[in-house]
Amino acid sequence: TQVTERKKDGWIYAGLYEEGKWTKRGLELPADKLPDAGNIYKLIWGTNVRVAPPGKRTANGDNLANNIDYLAVNREIEVTSIKNSGNSGHIWLEIKY
Repeated sequence: TQVTERKKDGWIYAGLYEEGKWTKRGLELPADKLPDAGNIYKLIWGTNVRVAPPGKRTANGDNLANNIDYLAVNREIEVTSIKNSGNSGHIWLEIKY
């Protein structure tokens, strides 16, 4: 019998997208393109997986959700949704991996 591994999900930081282009990016994709939901991309940096994208800053200045996993360089991820964190250009991705 074939066992299919259930994919996990979470959120990762994809990089900084300003004025129509990436100034920092963690995915293999063109410099002027945001990822599309439903597509699979390869990581070009290692990244933490979090339970949620950043929220409002707390009293201690931390706004990052709990870290639940780590994905290494070259790992393939499937994008579920894209979130632009505020108006700072920081892009977070909801993923399956």
